[in-house]
Amino acid sequence: MNGHFERNGHLVSLLRTENLMNARYMKKSRLIQEMSSPVLSMTKRLLARGIAEGKLAADIDPLRLYVMIAALSQFHLTNVHTLSSMFASDLGGAGWRANRRDDARKMLAAYLGRNARG
Repeated sequence: MNGHFERNGHLVSLLRTENLMNARYMKKSRLIQEMSSPVLSMTKRLLARGIAEGKLAADIDPLRLYVMIAALSQFHLTNVHTLSSMFASDLGGAGWRANRRDDARKMLAAYLGRNARG
């Protein structure tokens, strides 16, 4: 999700609106499951490969990992105005976002590492 949500602000808005409406329209769509299921199967394959190579922890749940990545990728976007106001800092600035992206990568690397798991 390297910058996907930042490049697609309309998707962030659409997801936020759907959540406010309890996913009213997503529940009616026949395509949502088809569009979403490849993400989990691809994640499972990547995790299996990393585990086989001894690079990843063996107990990582693919859905929880996806949700974590999505949270790290869009929370700052969905809350940019309120967070910027609360902390008197421009969370929309390129420098802040680049640093946040680097922090997110470090967090994920630590989480995925086989030696970092308890």
